[in-house]
Amino acid sequence: MNRTLLGAALLAALIPLGACSDVTGEQSASVNVLLTDAPGDVEAAWVTVTEVSLVAQGGEDDEEGGSIILLSSEPWTGDLLELQNDVEVLVQGAEVPTGRYTQLRLVITEGCVAVETESEDPDIYTSSASFDACGSTAGAGTLHMPSFGQSGLKINLPSADTDFEGEQTLLLDFDVSESFGHQAGASGMWVMTPVIKATSFGAAATVNVDVTLGTGIGALLTAAGFAITDFSVKLDGEAPVALAADGSATLEFVTSGSHTLSLVGPDGWALTTSPTSPHTFTTTAGATQTVALTLTGFTES
Repeated sequence: MNRTLLGAALLAALIPLGACSDVTGEQSASVNVLLTDAPGDVEAAWVTVTEVSLVAQGGEDDEEGGSIILLSSEPWTGDLLELQNDVEVLVQGAEVPTGRYTQLRLVITEGCVAVETESEDPDIYTSSASFDACGSTAGAGTLHMPSFGQSGLKINLPSADTDFEGEQTLLLDFDVSESFGHQAGASGMWVMTPVIKATSFGAAATVNVDVTLGTGIGALLTAAGFAITDFSVKLDGEAPVALAADGSATLEFVTSGSHTLSLVGPDGWALTTSPTSPHTFTTTAGATQTVALTLTGFTES
């Protein structure tokens, strides 16, 4: 799954490791944690994540598991449905000792869902009366979140990718359609039982996009009432990323391999580029590269 960076980075803090952990501490690895969402049926699903931690693999005599490394304690609140084509960066560039890690933990202190009804207004279910991110909590039902605000939600890491060396990126896919459900019976309560799939990959690539205007194109745009900022670029099947005033865009956390980049213009207008859009190119793990496109034609369709 290829994802680009569309959120602000959070600083990370580090907790010292215990003696039983299977981490060397002699060198450091860099960890990124991204959050996305698989499609769901509810209208809104907001959560507040207050801590992100890694759990190191314990030693042979450590039945309780290894030491816990706090990656971030900066709260993040957002609507998971807005992440269906995007990602939010929960942690970027956190340094941890190289070694083996088995689990990621998210402390989720608040949550709510807005559920479709036959009337115009959705039904709201919230973890507390003060958490009104989904709408007014007057008359709202209860969203039960068992222990996620204390011990945290435990997410097992992919067994084949638990050795952290160099740069490691973890993508957490929070499946809203499977994570919120109505409790049977007369209580009317909804329960959050998060279904999160963790995918890890090594060093990601950074792609700098540079779009320039061909001969006479600037005058055409001006006459039609457009500017370069009315265009965007689209990597594979991800959401478009708007161009800056200088025609640039930066796509981060791109997995290594083959990708297609498309230039997207205003609705109702056709465009041509050199090289032809969509343009296929290949990224290398850990590398930063530039993909240049020239807008050569712009006509009303």
